[in-house]
Amino acid sequence: MNELNENERPTDSLGLSAVSQPLFLSKVPTKAQNDNKFYNFTELVRLYDLSKVYQSPISPLDHSWCTQKYNYDRPTGLLYNKLPKAASSTTAGIAIRIAHMVSSRLYGNGTVCSIKCGHLAGLNEAGKRYSKRDRLKSFLFSTLRDPGKRSISRIFFSNKKEIVKAIEKNGDRGRDDKIRKILLKAPIEHQFGIIDPKRGGFQLAYTIMNVSEDVSVYDPNHPTEISDPDFVASMVRKTMEDYDFMIIVERFDECIVVMQLLLGLEPSDMMYLSAKKAGEYYNKNGKCSKIMKSFVSPRVLEAISSESWYTKNYGDYLLIEAASQSLDLTIESIGRDRFEEAFQVFQNWKKRAQGQCDDKAIFPCSATGHLQKEKSNCYQKDRGCGYPCLDAMKPQAQE
Repeated sequence: MNELNENERPTDSLGLSAVSQPLFLSKVPTKAQNDNKFYNFTELVRLYDLSKVYQSPISPLDHSWCTQKYNYDRPTGLLYNKLPKAASSTTAGIAIRIAHMVSSRLYGNGTVCSIKCGHLAGLNEAGKRYSKRDRLKSFLFSTLRDPGKRSISRIFFSNKKEIVKAIEKNGDRGRDDKIRKILLKAPIEHQFGIIDPKRGGFQLAYTIMNVSEDVSVYDPNHPTEISDPDFVASMVRKTMEDYDFMIIVERFDECIVVMQLLLGLEPSDMMYLSAKKAGEYYNKNGKCSKIMKSFVSPRVLEAISSESWYTKNYGDYLLIEAASQSLDLTIESIGRDRFEEAFQVFQNWKKRAQGQCDDKAIFPCSATGHLQKEKSNCYQKDRGCGYPCLDAMKPQAQE
């Protein structure tokens, strides 16, 4: 039995076997569509009672999490576990903006709430950093993304040269063969990896506080069976208990508005411009590299819709479904009418922000691929770019 530490079958229901054109990532299913009840994640979350109503540990009007000094022995402040390839740079920009905006209201311009928003490379690194945090003076959250989408995004981002070479050699089939090979042979790597079947999935392994290196809930000799589903559920439950909030990329704006309401923030505090967009450039070790647009062909879709894929990522799907049901419960707790009103106000702000500030944001790399770090108007690296324009926005009468 696994214990927590103290310290191939294509999915026929997709109906996509005859599709000849590649699908963009937004078209990839975000939930398992396997009619085997073992993969009915909606029911499994209910069976194991894994969802909860998100609640700020403190009153929304009491910003005691906004400490001015970080306490390493008992962490305080806004704490974001920056899960890779899950809108992490965009979310980090929002977190930094919150820290600036709230602190300026409480303590004056030039001050910043204590904030940590870095990647936590290494198994159990989240626990080493935050397991002893002061829950009355901190707010811990992370981002989650559909495992298929996150994996494809990672492959196109990190393996661009290999994919280009495969296309040059064998066209679309060569590209698909390369992607399927990477998906099949991907090693367990905590920061730049794709999957972690031993611990139920990359994202569950990345966010869980403490789990043994020896844990394994997956047997490659039985690729469609979870060896210990109860233990996976216990890992998901513990992760949901340890975090104050989870942002789901596929429900990003809903999550941002709920987080705003939980922390008693203003719509302007949550404004953002996307940090990385396909076709644009990003700063890679001092050089501008073009971001390759991700897409999924029918052959690749088959790979990330198979029973073995869901088995390898069983814990991730369970965690995301638990977070999604928790979001729904929290919206009902807040009040549907109150949420809908706040969501509409946020969308109005966001639309104006995009219209007024998109062309005023100066990223570390220009649209033509030239490095311009000295000119950039970002909080850090590519995080929170365009914030001076966002700061200058004023609420409209109806908001």
